[in-house]
Amino acid sequence: MEIIWINVKENRMKNKRVFFIILVSIITLVCSGLCVRHYGMGVEPYYEEQFESAEVKEDAIYWLEEGTVVDQLYRNQASYMVGLDLYLTGTGKGCQGTLYIQLCDADGNLLSQKREQLEEIEPGKRYPVRFLESVDVRGHGNLIIRLFVGENNKAPGMIAAVEDTGVQDNITCSVNGKQVTDNLAISYLYGKWRYVGYRGQGKTVGDLEVLAASLFLIMTAAFFIVFCTLNRRKIRFENVIKFFKDNDNLKQILAVFWFFCIFLGASAIYKIPRGQYVPLWVYLYIICVLAATGAFAFRKRKGKGEKGMIKKLFSERLQDKGLILVVLLSTLVRIPLFLQIQVGDSALYYGAIQDICKNFEYSFGYIWTHFRLYSHYAIAYTFINCIGEFLLPGKMTGVLILTLILMDVALICIYKMFRGYWLNLSQKEAAVSTMLVSLCPLFLGLFSHVSLDNLLPVFTIFLLYAEYKEKTILKVVWLLTILLTKETGIVIVGGYLLAHICAHFLKSLKQKKGERLYCFLLNFHVMCAIGGVIFLCLFTIKQNGLFTWMGMSDKSGGSALNGVAEKVSVFLSYFWRKFSIIFVLDFEWIPTMIIIICLLCFWIKRRRWPSFRGQTSFLGTLGAFVLANFYLCEYVLARYHIFSAVMLWVLAFILLFKTFKNCLESLAGIAAAGVGMVLLVVQTFFFIDPLTNMAFEQFDTGKGKMISTEMEGGNFSETFMTNFRHTYLYGLFDAMLADSNFDTDAIIIIATVGDRMDFYEWTGYDKEEKRRVFCSLPDGEKVVPISHVCLEDIVDGSMEELPERGIIYFMPYIDYDEQEILKMAEPFYEAGERREVSNWGGTMAYYVMKRKSNTPPQAAGH
Repeated sequence: MEIIWINVKENRMKNKRVFFIILVSIITLVCSGLCVRHYGMGVEPYYEEQFESAEVKEDAIYWLEEGTVVDQLYRNQASYMVGLDLYLTGTGKGCQGTLYIQLCDADGNLLSQKREQLEEIEPGKRYPVRFLESVDVRGHGNLIIRLFVGENNKAPGMIAAVEDTGVQDNITCSVNGKQVTDNLAISYLYGKWRYVGYRGQGKTVGDLEVLAASLFLIMTAAFFIVFCTLNRRKIRFENVIKFFKDNDNLKQILAVFWFFCIFLGASAIYKIPRGQYVPLWVYLYIICVLAATGAFAFRKRKGKGEKGMIKKLFSERLQDKGLILVVLLSTLVRIPLFLQIQVGDSALYYGAIQDICKNFEYSFGYIWTHFRLYSHYAIAYTFINCIGEFLLPGKMTGVLILTLILMDVALICIYKMFRGYWLNLSQKEAAVSTMLVSLCPLFLGLFSHVSLDNLLPVFTIFLLYAEYKEKTILKVVWLLTILLTKETGIVIVGGYLLAHICAHFLKSLKQKKGERLYCFLLNFHVMCAIGGVIFLCLFTIKQNGLFTWMGMSDKSGGSALNGVAEKVSVFLSYFWRKFSIIFVLDFEWIPTMIIIICLLCFWIKRRRWPSFRGQTSFLGTLGAFVLANFYLCEYVLARYHIFSAVMLWVLAFILLFKTFKNCLESLAGIAAAGVGMVLLVVQTFFFIDPLTNMAFEQFDTGKGKMISTEMEGGNFSETFMTNFRHTYLYGLFDAMLADSNFDTDAIIIIATVGDRMDFYEWTGYDKEEKRRVFCSLPDGEKVVPISHVCLEDIVDGSMEELPERGIIYFMPYIDYDEQEILKMAEPFYEAGERREVSNWGGTMAYYVMKRKSNTPPQAAGH
C-alpha cells in the first residue's frame, strides 16, 4: 500500500507540473497574440469621396505667385488625416520652387506640414501628398489646407479649381484672406485606427524589431517562471548572499559607485561656479560613497593585515621599469597630437557632448534623450567623456586628457597580460610588444578624434583584464559599457559571450541528462547573454527600433549589399576594400603576416594550436568583429576598424612569442622592433607603407600623397582619415582665413560638392588668435561665424543675399578646372589674384573675390 501511495503521489506531482506548463503556455500564447495585435494597430487610409479629374479651365485656376496663400476650409469627418490629392498645372520640368502644404486647425494653428518640389509634380494629373505621420485630428470639427510656394524663381505654381468639386467636405476657399467662389480640387485621405498588420502604410523595420523584442520578453518570462518553479529546490539563495558578502566583490561594487561619484562630482564642479542648480541628493550620494570608502578601507580585517589600497595599487607598478616606459612613451607621443578642432562626425559628437554639459539635468529622461549621441548606443561613452568636459570645458582638452588616461591604463593592462596571462614575458619583451601596439597608426593617429570607435578596443581590453583578475562584477560592467558605446559593441559582446557559451555547451554534454539544462543555464556567460538580450529588447522597445542611428529602423529593411550583390565585380571590390582596411592599411599587413607565418610553423611541425589563457574571449571578440564588418558595417571608413587594428597586433605578439620564444633576445630581434617603431611613427604622419599605397587610391597634397579608403575615387571627407596625415588641412584653412582677413563680410565658397571635409561645422574664426576655434555660437566680434556655400547654390539662385567678399579655394587632390570654376563665379564675383598657403603636409590655392555691383537678381533670390 505504501508503494502504491508513493506512485500515486508522484503521478499527482507530474500532473501538476504538466498542468502548470500548459497553463503558462496558454497565458504566453494569449499575451503574444495581444502583443502582435497591439503593435499591428495603425491608421488605415481611406477616401470618403474622391474628386474625379476634369479639364482645367482658365477661370478655375488660382495662380500661386510667391506671397500668395490659398486656404481651403473643409469639414473634418475622421479621426486621422493621412494626406490629400491635388491637381496642379504649370508645374513639372522648368518650374523651380517648393510647394508648401500645411494642415491647420480652424484658428490657423499648424498641425502638420509637407513640402513638395514643383518640378516633380506632373501638371494636370492627380498628385498625392502624404504627411510624414498620420495627424490625429480628433476634436477638430473644421480644418484648413493652406498652400503657398517659396523659392519660386521661374514660373509661378498654379492650382486647378473648379466650381463643383463633387467633394461635399469642402466649405469655403480664400486667397490671401479673401473668399473666392470655387473650392479647390482636393481629395482628402482620411484614416481610421484599426489592425493593419506589419506591411501597411507607416510600418517600418522598427515596428517589426519592437514586436520581436516584446515576444522574446514574453517567452523569456514564461520560461523563467517554469524553470524556477520546477527547479525551486535546487536554487540556493545563500550563494547569492555569499557572493555579495565577498570582500573582493564589495570592492568592485564600490568601484562602480565611485565612477558615478566622479561623474556627479565633476558635474557639480562645473555647475556651482556658474550658479546652476545641483540637487541635494547629489551631495548626499558623494558623502555616502566617501563614507563607505572610508569604512571599507579602515575596517578591521581578520588574520594578517593587507596593504592599503593606494599603496597596493602603486607599489609594484613603480618598480616595473618596463611599465613606466610604456606609459611615458604612450603619453609623450600622444600629447603633441591634441587637436582643438574636430571635423565630420567628430565635430558633431564633441558639439553634442559640449551642449549636454552646458544644459545637463539630473534626470533619467535627460540622459536617455541626449546621451544617445545622434541615436547611437553611446550612453556609457557620453557618461565617461562628460567627466572630462565638465572639468575642462570648451576646448576638448578635458575629453582628450581623459581619453589619453584611458588608453594609458589599457596599455598597462596589455602589458600586465603579456607578462602573466596570455604569456609570461620579461619586462623588456612585454614593454617592446606593448609599445608597438601603442604606436599602431590607426590607434595613434586617430587618438585625438572624438570618435565612438576610439574607445571600443580600450573597453574590450578592460573586459579581458577583468577576466584575467576574475572580477565578475567588473566583467558585467565592461560588457555593458562596450554595449553602450556603439552598435559595433553588440557584435563584440556577442562574439565574447557566444564563444564562451559554445565552449560551455560542449562541457555540459558530459553532465547527466537531467542536469544538463540546469548546469548550462546557470553558467555566468549564459546568464550574461540572456540578460544582454533582455536589455537589448528593452532598449529596442524604448527607442522604437534596434538601430535608430540615421533612421535605420525607419527603413523598409535589407542590407545595402542586397542591391549590389548581383553585380559580382562590385561585391568583390567591396570585399577587397574591407580586407585591405582590416589586414593591410597602415602596416596592418605586418601583424597579419606574423599570424600567418606562426600558424604555418605550427602546422608544418604538426604541433597543436598555440593555445593561451583567455583565448576564447580574445578570439571570440576579434573573430565576431572581423566577420560582422564584412556585411553588417558597410562603410569603408578607417576609424571603424581601430578595434581590429589593435587586437591584430596583440594577437600577432601572442603567437610570435608562442612560436619563437626568444625572438627579442637576439640583436636582430631588437633591431627589427626598433625599426618597426620608427616605421609606425612615420606612417602616422606620412604614407611610407608600400602595400598601403598600392591597395588604396592616392591623392596629391602638393607635398606628397594622401590616400582615401573610398572604393571609387575620393569623396574628400572622412575617408581621408586613416592616420594623422589629414590634419595638415586644418592649418591650411586657418592660414587662408588669416591671410584673407576673414570677417563677417566674407563667405567661404566651396568649388565642388565633392569637397566634404566639413571644416566649418561647429567652428568660428577667432580674429585675435588668427585661427578657427570650436564654437557653436560665435559672438560675431572676437569670434565670427564661418559662413560657407557651394558655388552651385550661388549659380542656381539659392542664396538670398551674397556677402561683400567670397573666398574660393582649390585643393591639389581634387581635379579642378580653376578657370572654368572662376568663370561660373564671374557673374557674381570679381576674382582677385591667385594666392597660395602651405605647411608641412601640403598646399592650397585660393582667391579672394569681391561682389559685383551688377549681381544678377536671381542670386539674391528675387
